[in-house]
Amino acid sequence: MVLSRLPRWTRRSLRSCPWLDSPWLAACKRRVFTVSLPKKDVYTGLSLALFLLHFGVLMSDLTLHHVAQTAERSSHRYTVTLMLSHVMSFYLSLLGSVYSLQAGARRLSAVALVSTCLNLTLFLARFSFEFVVIQYRGELY
Repeated sequence: MVLSRLPRWTRRSLRSCPWLDSPWLAACKRRVFTVSLPKKDVYTGLSLALFLLHFGVLMSDLTLHHVAQTAERSSHRYTVTLMLSHVMSFYLSLLGSVYSLQAGARRLSAVALVSTCLNLTLFLARFSFEFVVIQYRGELY
């Protein structure tokens, strides 16, 4: 019975709901709540996905500044968000490497360490790029 698994304060208010005991709802709950993703895989995958996103944004900005020589459509408005996202990606890769090292997965720990190095390198490249093109910003102080 589904009501026996709910907290006491919700059982009182939901006693008159006949659809809670349906087998369809129980099957849906079994499918939804049994999905568990291992931490060592998720953190590394998320950090690599964010790395690809950040790499694309950096290449777009490099192309805009050095080839087209325009700063109109660059990501200067989102510099703080991008830097925080870089830090988050770096921390995710660190968490992935720690969890994979604790789990003893050699190949995954190597991928996680490479992801950590790539994220750190991309963060430093982004920081250097922002420092070099600071004169193109339209900010007034």
